[in-house]
Amino acid sequence: MTRALSEYQVYGIKTTIPFFQRILLHPRFLSGVYNTHFIADLEKEADPEDPAEEIAALIAAGIKSGRDAQVGAPPSGMRKGSNWKIQGRLENFAKRL
Repeated sequence: MTRALSEYQVYGIKTTIPFFQRILLHPRFLSGVYNTHFIADLEKEADPEDPAEEIAALIAAGIKSGRDAQVGAPPSGMRKGSNWKIQGRLENFAKRL
């Protein structure tokens, strides 16, 4: 899996590949000593200097809050265009926070 993720190439968008690489290379994961809180603990260890992780966390939080509130569409200024454009606008919005 580590090799496959390192060889996978996606252009033009950010992916969660670095996150999964961190999971696969984490000492606790490699040793088999992890539980259902592993991802939450890993997020606490996240590098605050890495903006991609912060953006991913903000997007995930936004998706969760949207689902919790059963909101079906992004804010009116962001809902025009393809899903890729909407995602890009949400990422740019998250960068400004």
